[in-house]
Amino acid sequence: MDQPAKASEKDMSQPDVKNGSVIEEEPAKAIQILHEIEHEHIDQAAADRLRRKIDLRLLPVLCITYALQSIDKTTLGYAAVFGVQKDLALVGTEYSWLGGIFYLGYLAWEFPTNVLLQKLPINYFMAGTVIVWGVVLMCHAATQNFSGLAAARTFLGVFEASINPGTMLLFTMYYARREQPLRMGIWIGSAGLGYVISGITSFGIGHIHSAIASWRLLFVFWGAITTAWGIVLLFTLPGSPLTTKLLTEHERAMVIDRIKSNGTGLENRKRGCSSCSR
Repeated sequence: MDQPAKASEKDMSQPDVKNGSVIEEEPAKAIQILHEIEHEHIDQAAADRLRRKIDLRLLPVLCITYALQSIDKTTLGYAAVFGVQKDLALVGTEYSWLGGIFYLGYLAWEFPTNVLLQKLPINYFMAGTVIVWGVVLMCHAATQNFSGLAAARTFLGVFEASINPGTMLLFTMYYARREQPLRMGIWIGSAGLGYVISGITSFGIGHIHSAIASWRLLFVFWGAITTAWGIVLLFTLPGSPLTTKLLTEHERAMVIDRIKSNGTGLENRKRGCSSCSR
């Protein structure tokens, strides 16, 4: 009779840190794991394997997302080549305003989106905004005048505002400070690849002869691609290292140990992040 009681007492005093739900509901358990791994010798080969695993899962999805962001915000330029100014009777500085008003929406939503990135699961929030901005981009094709296109451009800027700060947060969650510059350079370079792809593709789409104007097809095509990619992100973009299914429990501990010197903390919406930055 005593044995079950002792076992139960032990279970209560020492929670199973290998249970993913414990870490998800109580991020302070990450500190307990970190204390345990600090007394272990971390094999360099295992650390290298973990870094490659993160690179192969995180970098491609972030680079593709950034490439699409670069393509989508510049689609208006390709649309101008194929007649958007004439069809919508844009006069004077109206076309110039359409280029600039995107950044007004981006700027206005920059602070709120940073707050939301802290309050909501970062992977689902970023994926959701990609889906919405893809829909907004397709709505460009339905506009009939300057006012409608200006509204669409403003909302496009609003929903694209989450990608840059969200990417920075993910880099600080998964990479040590010395590893970030190279990955950041690769990520920024993906925009150039996006421009090359969009130029060739948009040229081809612009020469399609149909009942729908070529510039409208451009917005529908790239908007549909972006919306579909946002859905893919819902299942592929990792969230916080504390909760992502990408990592095993031991790998989570290794990630926490790797980034503790960054001083940036981890995603923690229930307690102060300072508890996760040790």
